[in-house]
Amino acid sequence: MRLLPLLAVLPLFAVACATGANDEGSSVSNLDEASQRLEIVKGRDYARCWFDVTGADATLSCTSTARGNDPIGAVVRITVAAGMSGGPFVSLDKELDIEAGGTVTVGSIPRSAFPATVLLNAKLTAEGRKEIGEQKGVDFSNNGIVSSPEEMPAAKARTIGQPYDLWPVAFLDARQDASYSLTAVEYTRAIAPYTDFLSQPAMTLRPTFSTREQGTKPRWFVAPASGPISLNVAGGPRGVDRAQITGPGYYIATDTELRLATSTEIARAVGGSAPAETPVSSGADAGGDAPPSTAGDTDPSCGGDGQGICRSAAKKCDDGTRYSSPSSTCVACGDAGQTYCTKAVDNFASAGGRCNDGTRWNDTVCAACGNDGQTYCTKALDNFASAGGRCNDGTRWNNTACVACGNAGQTYCTKALDNFASAGARCNDGTRWNGTTCTPCGAEGQTFCTTAVDNFASSGARCNAGLRLSSSTSLCVK
Repeated sequence: MRLLPLLAVLPLFAVACATGANDEGSSVSNLDEASQRLEIVKGRDYARCWFDVTGADATLSCTSTARGNDPIGAVVRITVAAGMSGGPFVSLDKELDIEAGGTVTVGSIPRSAFPATVLLNAKLTAEGRKEIGEQKGVDFSNNGIVSSPEEMPAAKARTIGQPYDLWPVAFLDARQDASYSLTAVEYTRAIAPYTDFLSQPAMTLRPTFSTREQGTKPRWFVAPASGPISLNVAGGPRGVDRAQITGPGYYIATDTELRLATSTEIARAVGGSAPAETPVSSGADAGGDAPPSTAGDTDPSCGGDGQGICRSAAKKCDDGTRYSSPSSTCVACGDAGQTYCTKAVDNFASAGGRCNDGTRWNDTVCAACGNDGQTYCTKALDNFASAGGRCNDGTRWNNTACVACGNAGQTYCTKALDNFASAGARCNDGTRWNGTTCTPCGAEGQTFCTTAVDNFASSGARCNAGLRLSSSTSLCVK
């Protein structure tokens, strides 16, 4: 058996296939072939649901995300059962529209019926399962018991989504009237943080197809958590029976090899003019305004922001820039508002993306993160991969941004070390939660503090030393 190494195609990372368009009634997006670009489709949230309390009732609402360019369809339902602990029995059930998206009111539940069991479930369509070669019928669920509607407000909405990215890969054939078959070596993809009804922790994937049936349209692969996807090849180039897919892109079979297609070969196969004969870059480009650093720059005429690559220097692009295929130049990268950098030491090769500290990749640019009013940061060391969210100390994630928390007049903080997960609430010392904000407490003329160590829970009243709580005013007095 001969293993033919394939040139890696680092994906053009974007929030969706910016050039894709959905066919009516199809679960797979068409590629705008004139652009000749294949890009990652990032895993997306399907829906988020929460309770609003009005009087004696709690109203359940859900916001669904429009499908957009996501090529894999799914059916998403929310089911609620309440009253099983002695209160009035109430049940709610609704299929959410993740095609068009939007916010809907699911129904109301009396407060007296809580606790309630809330189940959010996403089931891939049959077409979607076939497309990605999913073998076990795994669904994605986010289920749990809600003791009171206050446990699930809009700020702590329950969510369900797609826990994986997708790689579009197209296969071409330069041989006359020929085709070949491809079968992925079976691999798994964890579905965390979601669960499956049968407690399967991962999808099992083995897509298989013939290029004669697929034509030049892209095939969608679930991106592995790390590493490539191995393929068995049948009827392909002589001596080639295995290949690897390391990201989105076009591959072509010739008489002797299966390899990354050149831009000219892509244009010949799918139409349109050929782009410049340069390596495919890995992102949507957004240049920065600041001039590149020239420290250690052995050739100021090349390698900087907006300049061509260096062909004789040790680095093809200077530090602080990376090669951009669409512009055929080096572009500033890594800082807030700029495109991502590549991990390659020459700032040229496709070797994975990264953003500088204090930013994260938000599918468009490296965005400032972690501070008040900013998006969350990722826990990944490269500030690029999806590896869980975090906010900086003194803030917490409120489903929209990292917000200042814990001090007087601010919202509560979470007890989670990453300032992101829902792990109980707290206010800073000298304040307590008053139902709306952390409010100053304990000093003369102020409201009482709670005796809870988190300054949040209702567990008795206290005033600072030398003061007492006035029964008439509920304030701390001498």
